[in-house]
Amino acid sequence: MSNFDLPPPMQMSYESVRPHGNARVLLLLAGIFTLVTAGLDYLYAIVITGYGIFFATVTIPTTGPGVTPPPFDFQKVLPPILLGLALLSASVATLKLIAGIKLLRGSSRAWGWGLAAGIAGCTQIWCSYFCLIPLAVGIFTIVVLCLNDTRVYLSTPRSTNVNPPVPAAPGSPPPGSYP
Repeated sequence: MSNFDLPPPMQMSYESVRPHGNARVLLLLAGIFTLVTAGLDYLYAIVITGYGIFFATVTIPTTGPGVTPPPFDFQKVLPPILLGLALLSASVATLKLIAGIKLLRGSSRAWGWGLAAGIAGCTQIWCSYFCLIPLAVGIFTIVVLCLNDTRVYLSTPRSTNVNPPVPAAPGSPPPGSYP
């Protein structure tokens, strides 16, 4: 026996390598996170719409003892601004909703819709109540979509992205028939 005799290498063949890495899991996470931020944006739009309606209908006293009138009429300026922000937030939420569904399904054009939702999440300058959440989700979505495994996974036809069917046992009835 020489000094160079080593034990045989361990067999690691029980692990199977996924053909696309973790692309499917990352796309599911990006889709779920995008749907959550779409819900937050819809919630923001509803709240801002309520504020806009409130300021449009409530009379704020501008005269009286010790009250100085504002330089311009807030009741005429503030509701259109708030309703414009609500419309902008609802439109971005709709974009994110479509992108989230496409990312979850891994369907055609999911890459483009996901990238658009990621960019929209990063550029929300009107900022919903949770400012950092859309930014973080947008960055995560863009990074996931730029991974090579994800791009390859999304470019392959849908039928090759699912697990192959298990062959039937010999002597069993064909699928869809009753014994």
